[in-house]
Amino acid sequence: MTMPQKLRRRVADRSKRPPGEALVDLRRRLALLSPRDPARTEVIARAAEAYGVSVWTIYRALRELARPKSVRRSDHGVTRAVPAAAMERYAEIRPA
Repeated sequence: MTMPQKLRRRVADRSKRPPGEALVDLRRRLALLSPRDPARTEVIARAAEAYGVSVWTIYRALRELARPKSVRRSDHGVTRAVPAAAMERYAEIRPA
């Protein structure tokens, strides 16, 4: 069984991201430089070359690192074991 093209591309994209520790270290090194310092471009370019990704991938990964993540799962409050319809049927059969 082969993977669909879209899924295969998504999996390949994830493998081309630098590790999280490297991004934290890179952000720390960039924080030491002023926002308009030309050395920032060199630091980003060296990191991109080291991980075999584009400069834009590094910038994207740094941007995503700063985004807050949801504390709850996307299916919070929805049972995964038994569908809601089956639970309602069970509640009708067995009153409390």
